[in-house]
Amino acid sequence: MKHFAAILLAAILSSCASSPEYLEGDVASDKLLNNVLFSQPYSAYQVSKNELDMLASLPDTLSISVFFGEWCGDSQREVPVVIKSFESKPAISLTLIALDMNKKEPKGRAAVGKVKFTPTMIIYNKGIEIGRIVERPKINWISHITDIYRADTNLSNP
Repeated sequence: MKHFAAILLAAILSSCASSPEYLEGDVASDKLLNNVLFSQPYSAYQVSKNELDMLASLPDTLSISVFFGEWCGDSQREVPVVIKSFESKPAISLTLIALDMNKKEPKGRAAVGKVKFTPTMIIYNKGIEIGRIVERPKINWISHITDIYRADTNLSNP
């Protein structure tokens, strides 16, 4: 009986010590949307006409890196909305980068970008960072990015 109890205790402790496998590095949106925690918010979100109009006004020179954690509740809520929001303008490059629980990934881009919270969206125009959105947008993703782009344009062209 003591032997059985020792084996049972060892099994419980080893299962508690193991961590789940999460995506890390570059992730295709379709792979991420295989996870129900991401597919449900994606399916539920409807992009508004106003958002589509704002998106159409953004230049194709924008690119966006989205740093997120598959394990993170904020990422599970927000990243599917980002994916759906930008589907209608594929010319804007959207790069999804999954981080481990220490906010790291194989290529080290999170460290270079000084990403501390998930999700973090870094917006670039012609390859130059023009702004960030950390964890959640002010109103919605497209309007916040539009505001960042307009502010950068106003600063660049006084």
